[in-house]
Amino acid sequence: MLLMKPWHKLAAQQIVELKLEHEQEKTHLFQQHNTEKDCLVQDHEREIEKLEKQLRAAMTEHDNKILEFRKRDAQKEPVWLRLSDE
Repeated sequence: MLLMKPWHKLAAQQIVELKLEHEQEKTHLFQQHNTEKDCLVQDHEREIEKLEKQLRAAMTEHDNKILEFRKRDAQKEPVWLRLSDE
């Protein structure tokens, strides 16, 4: 068995403690990163939902205008009929 001098023992213990601190910091930063990432994903999902809702509203309005124009056009006399009366 390798005998360690007291100061070697202390240095080895400090290294172990530093490694443990480093791992704890890595874990903390990883958790913090995941939390921030999850928040960003949720923000993006909400923004996408909002944009999809706006898109559906715009498409409905567009469809309604097309129907309105078609009805109006159907009520008008065709151009060729008007020209033959002249």
